[in-house]
Amino acid sequence: MSRDPPEDIARLLRQEAGFGCCRDGFPIIQYHHIVPFSAEEHFRPEDMMVLCARCHDEVTHGKVPEDEQRSWKANPYNIVHGHPGGRLRVNQQTPVLALGQSRIENCPRVFVIGRETILGMKVEDNRLLLSLRLYDQSDTLLLEVVENHWIFGDSQPWDFVSKWRYLRLRQAERQVQIELDARHEPIRIKGQFWRNGHSYVVDNTKLLIDGNLRLTVDARHCAIAIMIPD
Repeated sequence: MSRDPPEDIARLLRQEAGFGCCRDGFPIIQYHHIVPFSAEEHFRPEDMMVLCARCHDEVTHGKVPEDEQRSWKANPYNIVHGHPGGRLRVNQQTPVLALGQSRIENCPRVFVIGRETILGMKVEDNRLLLSLRLYDQSDTLLLEVVENHWIFGDSQPWDFVSKWRYLRLRQAERQVQIELDARHEPIRIKGQFWRNGHSYVVDNTKLLIDGNLRLTVDARHCAIAIMIPD
């Protein structure tokens, strides 16, 4: 039985938390069972909440007593600080990005290496939803996020930063990082990552592959994507 709640329960928990971690508001989240799933297989909203991966790890390692967890649930960070729609709420129906010299519109698959989507983005209910697959230099998968849901990866090596319409995930060694700035339109993306032994660096002016300037545009599906050869 999956520990992830049914979508109606998951949406209720996200709304209750203001679409971010109940403790710190970070918009990339997991679903936590205050009454442990290992003790009772349940999806009761009153005994669950939304946490970022770092806070979730802390709680599941027994470092936070239940009364403190329930205090977070009762006083979600984003609700208390006036962001009930979450920190990644935008005024766009579809995402518009500045990436390299290109303007990328309504493209759910932004970075594609081979057939694998490394970075995806869409807007739902005026909130940005990010999907990521980030690898290290040896081609080991470090992190997977699907539409703001942290699916896989140890949170400890990562530095999290989020503010209003801004998000950064940076590996401790700073060899892998992704930064999203939606405070202006178009949205700006900066990144440094690896795949298949190749280095990729991108910002709003250029895309470098192994240190060489390279930008290829594919507009076959009425949207623009950066297609990177594998």
